Amino acid sequence: MRKIINKYKYPFIIALLILFNICIVVKNQDHYFLSEHSIAVGKEEKKVDINKKHRYKMKVYYPSTSYESLNHEIDQQIGRYISNFQSYLDNSKVQANQYYTLTILYDSYSYQNYLSYVFEIETDVGGAHPNHEIWTITYDTENNKIVTVDDLIGIYPKFLDIASKSSREELIHHPGIVDIQMLMDGTLPNKSNFSKFAFSDVGLLLFFGRYQIAPYSSGDFEVIIPYDKLKNQGI
Repeated sequence: MRKIINKYKYPFIIALLILFNICIVVKNQDHYFLSEHSIAVGKEEKKVDINKKHRYKMKVYYPSTSYESLNHEIDQQIGRYISNFQSYLDNSKVQANQYYTLTILYDSYSYQNYLSYVFEIETDVGGAHPNHEIWTITYDTENNKIVTVDDLIGIYPKFLDIASKSSREELIHHPGIVDIQMLMDGTLPNKSNFSKFAFSDVGLLLFFGRYQIAPYSSGDFEVIIPYDKLKNQGI
């Protein structure tokens, strides 16, 4: 009898472990991690060997929404970041002892019929420091369309002037601002300077990546413009 029990003991334990992993996957199905070879559901990190010459790690999170066109835009952009990262590894003289990483995390915001996502992208390809980028996307759920800075100007005709003035007033005394000319140049009232934004319940959020208004060491910056301020400036 003991021999019979031992015979089925280990297969039974393996089956339990498989069932446990399946439960973990189902529980976390709202997050996605992408690697070169597969799409695995969950919050796990995965290490993949490339050509047996170097190693890289990708940790990528992005949302799956109820809006097909929004999902399509997010999927396309996330795919480009991953493709660019892999292309660098494939086409550059990578170091055997270097560990290369791509990390994408995001925050979500909403206001009335607007849904916004703010992505922080960090790429480490062996430079003096990792590269950082901010990418934002806003969706109008009522009209089923992506909202661009041109749409913002349509909603608030004086948006660029207000954004420029408000950003300078709020940031000029920030300890991370060490070069006033960088701040002035990075907040000129043009569309490229204010293309990263999000609708939140406290106001319109504006984002400034590294090197736009300050050196890399100062990090990223964020400014909030109350909606009343946008509406009451002669608009």
